[in-house]
Amino acid sequence: MQTNWHRAVLVSLLMIFSSLAGCLEAENDEAKTDEIGTIMASTYHVQQLVQAIVGDEVTVELMSTSNIPVHDYEPTANDIIRLQQSDIFFYHGLELEPWVDATLSGLGSDAPLSVQTHTLPTGETLLDYESLLIADLCETLDDSEFESVQLANGHSAVMPEIHAESVLHQLTFPAMDDEHDEDGHDEDGHDDDDDDLVTPEELLEDADTDDSGTMTLDEFNATFGGDEIDVNDPKFAEIFDNNDADTSGDLDVNELEGFISELLAYLEGGHSDDHDEDGHDEDGHDEDGHDEDGHDEDGHDEDGHDDEDGHDEDGHDEDGHDGHDDHDEHAHNEPEKVIQNPEGCTASDTVIAIFHLEEGVHHVEFMSENVTQFNMVTMKMNGGHAHHDHAGHGDEHGDEHGDEHGDEHGVCHDAATHENHDEYETEDACEGAGHVWMEGDHDDSPTPEEALAMADANNDSQISWDEFWVSWNAEEDDHDDHNNHDDNDDHGDDDHENHSALEEAMDNYMMGMLMTAFNDSDVNNDTFLNIEELTTFIQSIDDMDDTLNAFPTELLMSVFDEDQDGGLSLSEFMEMMEEMEEDDHDDHGDDDHGDNDHGDDDNGGMTEAEMMELMFNMLDVNTDGMISAAELNEMTDMGDDDDHDGHDEDGHDDHGDKLVGHAMLNVLAEGDYGFAMPSNIEFYIVMAEGGHDDHDDHSGHDDHDAHGDEDVDDHGDEGNHTDEEEGADLSFDTHSWLDPVAFKEQVKLVLATLVAEYPSMDSKFTDNAEEFMATLDGLDEKFSSTFVTGTSCSTKKVAANHNAYSYMSQRYGLEFVTVHGLDPEGEPTAADIIKVVDQINENGITVFFIEEYTSTDAVQSIVEQTISDTMPTGVTVKYLYTMEMAPKDSTDNYASLMEKNFENLQSGLGCTA
Repeated sequence: MQTNWHRAVLVSLLMIFSSLAGCLEAENDEAKTDEIGTIMASTYHVQQLVQAIVGDEVTVELMSTSNIPVHDYEPTANDIIRLQQSDIFFYHGLELEPWVDATLSGLGSDAPLSVQTHTLPTGETLLDYESLLIADLCETLDDSEFESVQLANGHSAVMPEIHAESVLHQLTFPAMDDEHDEDGHDEDGHDDDDDDLVTPEELLEDADTDDSGTMTLDEFNATFGGDEIDVNDPKFAEIFDNNDADTSGDLDVNELEGFISELLAYLEGGHSDDHDEDGHDEDGHDEDGHDEDGHDEDGHDEDGHDDEDGHDEDGHDEDGHDGHDDHDEHAHNEPEKVIQNPEGCTASDTVIAIFHLEEGVHHVEFMSENVTQFNMVTMKMNGGHAHHDHAGHGDEHGDEHGDEHGDEHGVCHDAATHENHDEYETEDACEGAGHVWMEGDHDDSPTPEEALAMADANNDSQISWDEFWVSWNAEEDDHDDHNNHDDNDDHGDDDHENHSALEEAMDNYMMGMLMTAFNDSDVNNDTFLNIEELTTFIQSIDDMDDTLNAFPTELLMSVFDEDQDGGLSLSEFMEMMEEMEEDDHDDHGDDDHGDNDHGDDDNGGMTEAEMMELMFNMLDVNTDGMISAAELNEMTDMGDDDDHDGHDEDGHDDHGDKLVGHAMLNVLAEGDYGFAMPSNIEFYIVMAEGGHDDHDDHSGHDDHDAHGDEDVDDHGDEGNHTDEEEGADLSFDTHSWLDPVAFKEQVKLVLATLVAEYPSMDSKFTDNAEEFMATLDGLDEKFSSTFVTGTSCSTKKVAANHNAYSYMSQRYGLEFVTVHGLDPEGEPTAADIIKVVDQINENGITVFFIEEYTSTDAVQSIVEQTISDTMPTGVTVKYLYTMEMAPKDSTDNYASLMEKNFENLQSGLGCTA
């Protein structure tokens, strides 16, 4: 009985104690929840920062549940709910996470406590890209080593190239005497090539080092090597042998005369190799760039151009540009900012101009009153993140970009017939029909891949000259079809057959130029162009456009001066005007005009013949009854002025007596570029060939990083971003966490926030933070002792594919050079890979630093394509970790990844203790 009673009491007590224990446990759990709530982080490096302080017992969640680039991430509805339910949200700031401000604003009072982690040590400032650019430009201007560049005359077919990199250029204007203008013409409109031609005696004086009275090829090479002349060009030896009449191995005074003449023709004209006794090559061009009829490159073409400059009645050429030679209001880039006497530049008269330039080759013109030589530096400003195709940005927005783009995003091309099919307006429809979809307007230069698709008739992955010529003419015919109106029945197909003498000369001249460019691009001399050689060939074709307006007067004189008396009579002048007018009608059609469009009413009661005679008399300044080349040149200049808002043929005011020089600038990646030079130097930059007119005001962005007005709708309600937010490049470097010293300050900021929010955890959080900061101190010591003091490195220049290292560079004296073309997160094209390989080869890069998520296939291709005698295994590839994304190895963390960064830099730069 007692036993039963005792058991009953015991069970009751157990039940009571169990109930009390449950209540106590619930209260304890509630206390813990109040103590440490949910912590959210925006990026991997922020998560690492917070996790190091709170320890392993607390989970710090990432906003993104999938590992995508921070600048491409947009929170989903579920992500926003998770953010709303969290207690604290840590993010880096500085617009690294472009979605943060809009998302927090949308949450309003329901948003959690949100803290920006970026901060810097006391006294240090945010590294903005403009200040870094100015500092680099000024520092490079003070370099003692420089690259000499002889600027070219405006009519030169061979332009020197300047580079947008940390190189000091010493630029020298071409020599000009008082009797020649800046285009190399004397008062009679003749070229000054003959006047500038070095004499055999002068050449011997410079090159005859053994005083033998003759010149050997070795003496020539030793004298002129590196002087704008590639003495390794086998053509020079061929020209030398052609003129060595006695096969003695050297040239005497008589033989030198032919050598000089043929060499000059090759250097300036870019024509075929063999010239006949009349100085004409196999295509009928003489050494001055004219064919046997005296035609040069400024004749009418068959593509809807009416005047001698190849422009239509609105002054536009086939690319839609106005008729200014190079500097018209559409193609002449204006600086976004000009900085006079920038702080940090030693010379007090320095000016820095910042331009936004598209990728491609740009024509740069320099002018000076009396300075014959000056120093200049140009560099690309580092910029923020672009949005990558893999994140769903880009051309999938199609026509929603706006009406100004229209159908220029692509053209459907039949690789078999080389015809374009406008009936297929989308890439899917085009490829479904078995054709090739080509991005961009078909008037723009094709990519090497597109050129191969258009011209490779036998599908052997290379192009012969015959294949190219067939494709070229097919494209020209396609242009003709587009430029002729359907209702012009009176201008039938015969228009294409009956070319004028002017057009025929232009066709012959172009064929010669193209064939020379083709052969020059054929590096392995197998008579075919592979994908790499096509890149060079396409660039050469683009460069030709800069020489096509060089000799309009000489061209017209050679065609229409039938009696070869050096001037045009009235009848010859009228014939010229009538043929030009006929071409105008053939090219543009007669939609609005009848056959007798030139009635008396249009000319104030004068007949057309009377108008021509009046014009003839106006041009005949010396009243000798004929129009000389100089007088005709006045007409062409006047025509340009009338058509183009008071500008001369170069698109700006008359140069007068100024020195003028020209060069080419190869822009490898679109962006902002700074130019530093003396303030008394004027210069103009012409937009790259194939550039888009809608970029001229530089207020917009291209298809890679901007979105049309419908972009928000494409993303639904999840990413409430404006065009400006998504497209704009950042003006400063956000990657402060890659500097251990700066990251230590960010640890202190986060610690203070966490302690204020969870005071009972002060001791634990502080201990964890102190331990982590000690790790950061150790990293700083390693970097400093290796790259700043006490260590010898073979170089401090780091070639990388991401411009994320300004803070590391500033702290440890490293120079990071961006190799453009290899997206650290996207998939590069074949053309991108070629661009990277070219940069590696041209700049002698032996170690290439890339990010972990760079395409492995692309990297392998780059390694294979850089194998050479000096790099038998190709360029060495090493990794740098920016930690914008979580690493592939889940066992890594911030400290271990920074250790890897240190080790790779140490070995890659050849540093020894």
